[in-house]
Amino acid sequence: MVQALVRRMRGRAFAGVRPYSSAPEQQQRPLPWEAYLRLRNQRRIVGVLASIPTTILAGGGAGSYFMTQEIDPTQTIMGNDADQLDPMLVYVGATASAALFGWLIGPSIGNGLWSIFHRTKARQIAQRDKDFYAHIRRMRADPTRQVMHNQIPDYYRLLTIQGEKIGSISQYRRWLRDQSKFRRKAAHGLKADE
Repeated sequence: MVQALVRRMRGRAFAGVRPYSSAPEQQQRPLPWEAYLRLRNQRRIVGVLASIPTTILAGGGAGSYFMTQEIDPTQTIMGNDADQLDPMLVYVGATASAALFGWLIGPSIGNGLWSIFHRTKARQIAQRDKDFYAHIRRMRADPTRQVMHNQIPDYYRLLTIQGEKIGSISQYRRWLRDQSKFRRKAAHGLKADE
């Protein structure tokens, strides 16, 4: 009777375990594109929203430090008699620089926090990121073929990640159509038709 109870308990303990499997079934299936694009958009929004508190904290911290320093108006900073800087101007510049640093570091902190809450899908998202960016690189029109009347569709996003604003399948298809339109115009030398 005891052996039967032990067998039954072992059966329950290992009921969800599949033999010879290195990962759960959920992580083996690829993430659907709609879900991936929705999560990607959430990650970007969280990164942008995290910039608000980091900017306030960095600017407030630097401001509380620099603005409480004692300033001697007879002492100037750097330069000779004609080019000297007022200490108050330097402190305000340092406070603004700290706030700018807080704004720049915000997306990194936001993405880190987002990753903590979506840890279970991290491998799937990383794989989809890799596939998505490889596809964007492959499908993106050659920017060296642009001219004044036929500029590349995502010209102003070159400083950011290519395809960063794509948040749905319909936006992705629109991006593909724009790239195709640019390629056709570049190949035939046509003027931009609106």
